Amino acid sequence: MNSSIDNQEIEQFNKPNQDWWDEHGSFSALHKITPCRINYIIQVIKKNIKGQEKYREYEICQNLKILDIGCGGGILCEPLSRLGGQVTGIDVSENAIIAAKAHAQTMGLDINYECKSIEDFNSTKYNFDLVIASEVIEHVSNRKYFLQMLKQISSNKTSIIITTINKSLPGIVFGKYAAEYILKIIPKNTHDWNKFISPNNLYNEAKECGIILNDFVGFVPDLLKKDFKLSSFLGINYAASGIILK
Repeated sequence: MNSSIDNQEIEQFNKPNQDWWDEHGSFSALHKITPCRINYIIQVIKKNIKGQEKYREYEICQNLKILDIGCGGGILCEPLSRLGGQVTGIDVSENAIIAAKAHAQTMGLDINYECKSIEDFNSTKYNFDLVIASEVIEHVSNRKYFLQMLKQISSNKTSIIITTINKSLPGIVFGKYAAEYILKIIPKNTHDWNKFISPNNLYNEAKECGIILNDFVGFVPDLLKKDFKLSSFLGINYAASGIILK
């Protein structure tokens, strides 16, 4: 039976009492890159979703139903909720979902979290405007099956956003070895570089599965601000967005 779940990967993210919300802890890299992820999401919403341009940026997700696949402790869900989105986060890590629910409650945010895999998630009752798989596709066991499921839970009105790491020399050196062993901004063994994928291969695999990714942008370190910024350089971290072919 096909599955997107890699049990070894789940163990990495399912440790109890993980420091999801410590900005200087195990997930500091996710905290640093999240403002950049949000900037790109705002761009995609303005470009792809009719009517949203009437809202100002701080309420750009107003009336939008948003799904965050592989949401972890909710680091991306919470800012999307603050921007007005009706946010659902799913993850196969039970402990991550527990952490996400607890933090959202503390922050007074109404976010729907479910401990489910993409193949077990029934999205028909939601009809999502935006589906996001951020820093997830490099952790699944079967990428093409994951992309097929991504299409299956979406409609032709759904905008898709994927962020990941390029299977390039800079991606492997900086996204894997420098991040895990030199800078130590993510825990060791977080990534298997063999699962990284180039933008070209992601475009082709997504197209085979009925998803047209028509926009690519890079996330590069901003050394002055000590975070990330959007760039035309796709060599390390990058995002892709597009639509479903039905």
